Amino acid sequence: MANFLNPNAGGQGRSGQARDMLRGMANPSSVGGGEPSGKSDMDRLNDAAMKITQNAAERNLRADMEAEAAEAAAAEEARRIASHREIEVEEEVAEGDDDEWDDDDEMQSLQEKRLAALKARFNAEKQHAAQGHGEYREIGEEDFLTEVCGSLNVVVHFSHPEFFRCRVVDKHLRLLAPKYRGTKFLHLNAEKGRPPLSARS
Repeated sequence: MANFLNPNAGGQGRSGQARDMLRGMANPSSVGGGEPSGKSDMDRLNDAAMKITQNAAERNLRADMEAEAAEAAAAEEARRIASHREIEVEEEVAEGDDDEWDDDDEMQSLQEKRLAALKARFNAEKQHAAQGHGEYREIGEEDFLTEVCGSLNVVVHFSHPEFFRCRVVDKHLRLLAPKYRGTKFLHLNAEKGRPPLSARS
């Protein structure tokens, strides 16, 4: 792992490294003996804050990708085990007395409940897909109330395209949208318009 993540690297933790980075950007003549770049202190601090935020976003992206890969591997292993177990159960049932299972009212009741639950889940997923769940979409000011009132769970990000942190939030919401299909994820460009509720107040 990178030294930045190691709290004992170079005798200082992450906060010490961040402090050194800020000092270096605030006083460029002390780093490498060069002349100041002509930037104001605020510009240098903004550059340092941007760099720290970008480093954090890159670490988060790497962690997300590693977690997704581990999750996919675990899901594949679970599917393989379930498939193997299903084959074993089918072989056991084929060897046993099939009439014994057909006559069991309790087993039939369980199968009917399971089928009803699967149908309800399928219908809910179908309804969510029709309402625009499962994707991160931009909406206009005129669509705000329709979109928000049309679903039970809605997340709306009022974003500004020039703000770096808005782009970071956009990235995370775009990853969350397909995972949580019960919630609608939307974003509204703050430059183009504002929600009707704020216009009324």
